[in-house]
Amino acid sequence: MEHFVSLFQAAEAAAEEGLDPFLSTEILIIQLLVIASLVAMVVRRVQVPYTVALVVVGLFVTFQSSSMSLGLTPDIILALFVPPLIFEASFHIDFKKLRDQLFPILMLAGPGVLLSMFIVGFIVSSVIPEMSLPVALVFGALISATDPVAVIALFKSLGAPKQLELLVDGESILNDGTGAVMFKLMLSFAVAAAAVGVGEGAGEGEHSSILVGFMEFLWVSGLGVGIGIGLGWVVSKLISGIDDSLIVTTLTTALPFGAFLMAEQMEVSGILAVFGAGLVCGNVGMPTLSPSVRIATLHFWEYLTFLVNSLVFLLIGLDMKLTQIIDNIQPIAIAVGACMVSRVIVVYGFSALVNWTHHAGRSGGLSWLANWSKEPIPMAYQHVMFWGALRGAVGLALALSLDPSFPGAELIKVMTFGVVLFTLIVQAMTMGPLLRMLGLVDSDPNRLEIERRRARLIAARTAREHLEQMHQEGMISDATWKRLLPHLDVRIQTSLNAHQAMLHEQPSLLAEEHEQALREGLRAQRAMLKTLAQDNVISGTVYEELSHEIDAALDGKSTEAGKTLQLLPAPRLDEPISFQPSSAPSSAPAPVPAPVPVPAPAPAPAPRAPSVKPVVPPTPVAKVDDTISIQPPPAPKNILQLGIEAARTGKKDQARSLFQILTAQEPDNIQAWLWLAGLTKDDRNAHQHALERVLALDPNNTVAIQGLQALGVPVRRNGTS
Repeated sequence: MEHFVSLFQAAEAAAEEGLDPFLSTEILIIQLLVIASLVAMVVRRVQVPYTVALVVVGLFVTFQSSSMSLGLTPDIILALFVPPLIFEASFHIDFKKLRDQLFPILMLAGPGVLLSMFIVGFIVSSVIPEMSLPVALVFGALISATDPVAVIALFKSLGAPKQLELLVDGESILNDGTGAVMFKLMLSFAVAAAAVGVGEGAGEGEHSSILVGFMEFLWVSGLGVGIGIGLGWVVSKLISGIDDSLIVTTLTTALPFGAFLMAEQMEVSGILAVFGAGLVCGNVGMPTLSPSVRIATLHFWEYLTFLVNSLVFLLIGLDMKLTQIIDNIQPIAIAVGACMVSRVIVVYGFSALVNWTHHAGRSGGLSWLANWSKEPIPMAYQHVMFWGALRGAVGLALALSLDPSFPGAELIKVMTFGVVLFTLIVQAMTMGPLLRMLGLVDSDPNRLEIERRRARLIAARTAREHLEQMHQEGMISDATWKRLLPHLDVRIQTSLNAHQAMLHEQPSLLAEEHEQALREGLRAQRAMLKTLAQDNVISGTVYEELSHEIDAALDGKSTEAGKTLQLLPAPRLDEPISFQPSSAPSSAPAPVPAPVPVPAPAPAPAPRAPSVKPVVPPTPVAKVDDTISIQPPPAPKNILQLGIEAARTGKKDQARSLFQILTAQEPDNIQAWLWLAGLTKDDRNAHQHALERVLALDPNNTVAIQGLQALGVPVRRNGTS
């Protein structure tokens, strides 16, 4: 902190000496950049989220600064800081990932933001006498945008569920644009209300003004998004044929600012124009870039976002005094309470609507709703979504853009900073304990290890495919390809061996993988049915009927749609797994090439596998012209105990998968078949199959006889059905 004090004292001394204003501003910017870098260096050591450290430093700046200012006008702040933040957020939206959660995200980021704005506005205007309703709605609009950067980083480090991460991150990406648009509209409304005067304009013109405001919202939003999409498409087409990171970075830098200025000149939403441009550029333009150019572009935008976030937090500190925060502690507390109340209503209310839509879409008769809500939002997720609604740079930038002459501008800035301070210090710092208390933390090191081994396997296969394509295109000679091929194949087999060994050591991971594969197969069936219906290959009646069967199977109530997948034999761990090379380097078996020559008089030895620490003996032997195979590990002995433990703790799906694996490995294990029969009572086919297997192993088993008779299956005297 002493370094920070000396930096700001130097800036104040420069200002008092009467230096050129431009030089003073330049010195201040350099100092802010140095402070931001120092903060980033410190948080790496103390393991504190960067935004939390920034807001603390910003609070310290409010105490140290007295006369420093960059002299930026509100319009410049809005045009300089908001577009990069909105563009970078929309730039990373992946529709493929958000597709299953799109409905709840749209509900929270659309109607949820509007409802939150009105709730906060009404509470603040009712409790704080000096703040009128129009001014309070301005505050409600700018504070409604969430910015859970610290929470998302915590999710990734603790291994929180992917659905929860998508919900929180997706909502924050979309509600930035919605909140910024409502801020502009409410600001215009408040200025007009202040000009007309309180009480005037009420009465018969009130309803017409509301209608005009709604139509204006649709106009500025729709046209703004259209301008952004158009510019984003043009830039995407331009960068698609360019393999130069400098040109691509320059065009993507000009895009958000150009879209914002063009839309503002046409008096529509520049913020939504930036959102549309980032959305199209991220989903259309970026996939066409080469890996090196894409990485360079993403790194640039990561740096630019870091820079803008840092400056916004520090500038808010330069713009106010610590005494202002202390003097307005009561309005800050009211604002925090209003935000909490609105968040409770929005999260739990809209989550209930989403869950109702999900269940209604799978109950028959309303199957069309299943396309809107594919997964419910568990109550534990709702608690995290409520407490994880942090506020950050977007709200601060909008508050900084307020003109000093606007009524209540200073109070809005202080309240915004207070709310951000509370959410980043109190809520962000307690999110980890909350996740652990709710049981949403995946701290199993085995799951992380299986992810590493799977990633190594995929990376090795990708490297082989890429080099093989280069060889086919003539970019790699036959001699080099023949020399690389054995090493690539051995690396793939080694990774495959390590992955298989991990599944052997942890059968529960294999059960989870098995269950996920079944569900993914059902989703693929549903996607194909939708395609068939759109192409008029099947009628709407057949589509709804089959979709309902698949949805029931996804919910664990297996029907005909899921029978084929769910009755597939479970994967066996006692079968050898081998990697068959996709193609040979030549028609005839090639001799084993010599490795890279080293200074030695003796002939070069035959190629050997790269130095990889063996995971499971024996070490695989590589052959250029033959299949590479490994011996299987010994059969697991603890699957039965794991399955029983999972069944007794309520993990029905995991237990069922474990017993499916065990019965596939040990078809005569009657105890496993009995457990499987008890776990498949909601699936008549699987339940009957398990009971028949028990009866075949033990013709006098009363459980199997009574179970089959309850299903209406005749049982003969000798026990056969």
